[in-house]
Amino acid sequence: MEVKAKLYNDITTVRLKVQHLMQAASEVSKNMPPSTDANYVQEINCEYQGKKVLQIQLGPYISDNPFFEFSFKGGTKGETLKLRWNDNLGVVKKYEAFID
Repeated sequence: MEVKAKLYNDITTVRLKVQHLMQAASEVSKNMPPSTDANYVQEINCEYQGKKVLQIQLGPYISDNPFFEFSFKGGTKGETLKLRWNDNLGVVKKYEAFID
């Protein structure tokens, strides 16, 4: 996951790119052996100071390596954001990013 977080006028803007090949079941059945399951990110979360500032629920028809941008009130330069995503096969990835 690529993450950039910037603070300006007490608003933190976060840009993130999730690096994941999002494969829907229809794509799998056309291009892959039958034993291959669909594989896509189901949920993305972001926490700041222990509070959830973002939760996204995704389905199987999202483009590869999706890009998201969101903002929240507050934030402090140098503080840490904790990000996490999980896919439908149980893979969980965790990241930390600093606010600039």
